[in-house]
This record gives sequence, C-alpha cells and structure tokens, in this order.
Amino acid sequence: MTSPVVPGAAPPEVRRLATTVWWLVLLEGVLAIVFGLLAMFFTGATLVTIMVFFGVYSLLDGVLALVGGVRNREEGWGWLVFQGIAGVAVGIIALRYPSTTAVALTLLVAFWALVIGVIRIVGAFELRRLGARGWLWALVAGVAAVLFGLALVINPGYGAATLIWLVGVTALVFGIALVVNAFLVRKVVEDLADDGLINNSNA
Repeated sequence: MTSPVVPGAAPPEVRRLATTVWWLVLLEGVLAIVFGLLAMFFTGATLVTIMVFFGVYSLLDGVLALVGGVRNREEGWGWLVFQGIAGVAVGIIALRYPSTTAVALTLLVAFWALVIGVIRIVGAFELRRLGARGWLWALVAGVAAVLFGLALVINPGYGAATLIWLVGVTALVFGIALVVNAFLVRKVVEDLADDGLINNSNA
C-alpha cells in the first residue's frame, strides 16, 4: 500500500537537512556570537588577542562544517567540506602567526569571510529552491560576511581598534542570522514529526 501524499510535505532533501544539520548551524551561530561579543567587549583586547580568538573560532567552525558535510552527503555537501577545510586552514594560520602584520591578518580574515559568505549565499538559494524555511536568514549571514570581506579587501589598512569592532559586529550579525536560521530549520523537524512524516528521535 502506497503512503498517502501529504499536501505541502517537505521534499526529502529538506527532511534530511532538518534532521541532521540544524544543530550544526546552531552551534556555528553560537560560536560566532560568542566570538563577536569577545571582539567587541573584551576590555583591552589587542589585535593579537583577537586573532587568537578568531583562530580558535575559525578552527571550530571549520570542524563543524566538515562534520555537517560528512553527515549530510547530499547535493551541496561538497560546499560544506570546502568551507570546513578553509576554516580549519585559516584557523591554523591565525593561531600559528597571530603576531604577523595587521595587513596580512586583515587579508586572511577577508579571505575567510568571502569564502564563508559565498558558500552561505549559495546555500541560501539552495534552501529557497527546496522550499525550506530560514533561507532568508542564511542569505543575510552570507551577505554580511561578503560585505565584511570586501570592506577589508578594499581597505586592509584599518587601525587595530576599527578592525576589532568590524570583526565583532560582523561576527555578531552573522551568528544571530545563523541561530535564527537554525531554529527555523528546527521548526521543520517539529512540523514533520507532528505530521508523522519523520520519527522525532531523528531530530
């Protein structure tokens, strides 16, 4: 006997995303918020200190992206793996050379922001194509990262204080957008569970 077709049921791709990836997005968002707050309000923070914070954040974010890519080997998983590799590589460089020139570190952060931003924008439009909730917030996160990266590329000679605040504000906006996106994706899990389309234990 064939299963009944439920009007408005989410595609299988969205169900897999909702049940396997939403918590990774949430963790990425929380990490970004914590890093942003540290960058903005850590009294007396130097550029070297912020770069160490950034290195840890980028490393952890990269590991989370790699886990997400490995766990969700569907369309677009390669982008997550690439994001993870880039995040880990940038994090290692930032931790290995935290006291290098401000311009070099600025360009390193810019590269990371542009890569992450583009991947988030591509992912947002993929979510939109699949009809998933939260795609707009994923787009906001991506656009914020790209604009930040472009600002650093256009003017890599920002003073340390300005750079720290730029990093902090962007990380905060990026993190909030990811957290909202994660909870919207989580709502998909709850809706599908209520409709009997998935087992809630998978969430």
